[in-house]
Amino acid sequence: MGQKKRTFFSFIIFCSLLSFLARGESASDNDRFRFLELFSKVINLIETQYYQEVKIKGLVEGAIKGMLDVLDAHSTYLPEELYSQMKIDTQGEFFGIGVEVIIKDNAIMILSVMEGSPAMKAGLKAQDKIIKINNENVFPKKLEDVLIKMKGKLGESVSVSIKREEVDKLLDFKIKREVVKIDPVKEILTKDGLLVVKIHHFQKGVSEELQKTLKNYLSKKSSKKIKGVLLDLRNNPGGLLDEAVKMAAIFIEEGAVVHIEGKDSSNLEARYIVRRGEKYLTIPLVALINGSSASASEILVGALQDYERATVVGSRSFGKGTVQTLVELNEKSGLKLTVAQYLTPKKRRIQARGIIPDIELDQFELTNDDIQKKKQTFLREEDLRKHLENKDKVVIEKNEEEDKKFIIDKRDLQLHGALAILKAVSQQEK
Repeated sequence: MGQKKRTFFSFIIFCSLLSFLARGESASDNDRFRFLELFSKVINLIETQYYQEVKIKGLVEGAIKGMLDVLDAHSTYLPEELYSQMKIDTQGEFFGIGVEVIIKDNAIMILSVMEGSPAMKAGLKAQDKIIKINNENVFPKKLEDVLIKMKGKLGESVSVSIKREEVDKLLDFKIKREVVKIDPVKEILTKDGLLVVKIHHFQKGVSEELQKTLKNYLSKKSSKKIKGVLLDLRNNPGGLLDEAVKMAAIFIEEGAVVHIEGKDSSNLEARYIVRRGEKYLTIPLVALINGSSASASEILVGALQDYERATVVGSRSFGKGTVQTLVELNEKSGLKLTVAQYLTPKKRRIQARGIIPDIELDQFELTNDDIQKKKQTFLREEDLRKHLENKDKVVIEKNEEEDKKFIIDKRDLQLHGALAILKAVSQQEK
């Protein structure tokens, strides 16, 4: 690359950043200009003196990643492979192996495994640490680079080596990438007349699916006698805010579902319940959550709890109370940028705190002899590198008195415990 061309590229970068970042007239303008000049100087030094030829695209993308890396855990640059997938995911269909991963203690850790995904079929679990992909160590790679390697090509297999707690050696899995259609709502009716509705993800149209399911069981024409509804939101990572608001409107008469706090904390935006569609305001309701219930799940449950519409049971939720927006930089890339925080109707902060259940009901994993029980632990928002602190500075109390836990010696202890609570609630409300 010639000297004139290098200088031209540096000038373009400098001017572009200048026009984008130099806003307003404040005391910090001088610092902004000074650092932009430094940035332009570094670009020029790399282009003119680095011993190998470098592509301007790589330098700019690296600079963008570096800028976002000093922000919170959820703000990230989305190159072509991830940006296109991000737009598809909210529609309820994706291809890959079906895991959500984060960085924890300098390791790539699985936060949740999608229901019915290739990863779930292969045996991957939440809390597994990914050590290798296709026999190549993942650390110290960037998270987005790891995601691209896992995504790969549809129909091809990927080898994943993981470290699982209390297992001495690495566990190896070969997983074929598939198109996975997320079934957002599944239900089952117990012999006691309790309707269990599992919500996997807040994708587009999930509130309508829930409405149809409830209408099928609770309409006057239905021959089924339903005594109560259990919303199972465990391992639900969230999704679209509008779907959480619409879902809350099914069970709550009126009012705000969530407050959104931007840079100006004195000016809150609220999302209110829209009075349309059939409502179920009196049916006994229990919401079941765990440490992997996040974002839109927490918004829904926070509203149900604040309006005292449901009894919330399970374990403390994940605590992701931040709002991200998807910004298109060009047709092939974008940013996921944190722009606000969520507050419940009573203005409780969710961030790094989560939703505290009304009745704590921990999940236990049974050993082969079904006698010893191991309490399930969760990675939460406050465990993430660069997480935003909860401004309310609420201290989470750890209750270690296991004799106060509601435990049923069944395979899914939380679910059976929640059903027992729902049965009791339904009997009280007769």
